[in-house]
Amino acid sequence: MGWLANIFKSKTKDWFYSQLAVENTPDIEVKILNPNEEYLSVILKSMRIVNVRKGLAKFYATVHSHIEIAHLSGKSASFNYVTTPGNLEKLDGTRIDRVVNLNRRLLGPVPYRGGDVKMEVGLFSIKEADLAAPFIDLLSGMSSLGGVSFISTALPYVKPLEDGIALLTGSGDDTILEIGINQELDKVKTGYFVVMRADKNEIDATNLVIDKEDFRLVDKDGNAIQDYPYMVFEISSLKNRDDWFNIPDVSATYNRLQEEVQKGNYNDASEALKVFKRIVYTSPDLLLKDGKAIYEKVDTEIKDILQAMQTSTDKKFRLKNLSEYSLQ
Repeated sequence: MGWLANIFKSKTKDWFYSQLAVENTPDIEVKILNPNEEYLSVILKSMRIVNVRKGLAKFYATVHSHIEIAHLSGKSASFNYVTTPGNLEKLDGTRIDRVVNLNRRLLGPVPYRGGDVKMEVGLFSIKEADLAAPFIDLLSGMSSLGGVSFISTALPYVKPLEDGIALLTGSGDDTILEIGINQELDKVKTGYFVVMRADKNEIDATNLVIDKEDFRLVDKDGNAIQDYPYMVFEISSLKNRDDWFNIPDVSATYNRLQEEVQKGNYNDASEALKVFKRIVYTSPDLLLKDGKAIYEKVDTEIKDILQAMQTSTDKKFRLKNLSEYSLQ
């Protein structure tokens, strides 16, 4: 798999990992995802770290994730994410016992094509060094540029992010893997999941509840789970993606179509429409049903414009903005 594989093999134990019962979580539809029908999202809702360092040492709490999903090309598409929440940065080793509501998107929404979803997520504490802060900031910035929603945007950042994270989270004494998960899902199920640095035989999953306000873990009596570091994940799905008009290849191709329409050149506009159709039908970031729906709406609007362009050379033509089309 990705950059966490060796760390997990050498450092993890038989940690607790479980999906929680619906009655113990915020509202969510629990189901198995169907390939090529839905968009998949993975969100890190909250995490807790406990006092693992003593003395006056400073460290950075950093979450890294590497998720691989099936791609139209037949190969896997990889998404990497690095985060250093502002209220967790540069903590004293004597006061790190806290829960943070992150609500950080690690993946999605992206088309679920079926096949295995490979997921590695680790919460690390990294001892302060001269280059720690700028290096973490660099990786965080790169992961933000790469994003976790658009395959075409994420691809160029996969290798440099993996190399950088491997250097940052090496096996040295200055880095501690607090808690993590390394798994392959052959059937993706929606719901809330917990990974905790505790022996699985010590934890009763039926007694774990996710607080609906801040997503921290409590027991059925409302008492906070304090003795173990943990992370809470939400795996969810959508029938449609609201940000489809921001997909880079779709947006760029539509802008080209808009330019040709504004120029009033019938032949170039007609050719640009064909290119737009090909792009929305084959975009790795769109389900085919949505690609067809987008094209049909654009084609409906442009038909009259193209016809008018054949008979008028001085009239100004313009398509509406791509975000104005509705898929609902």
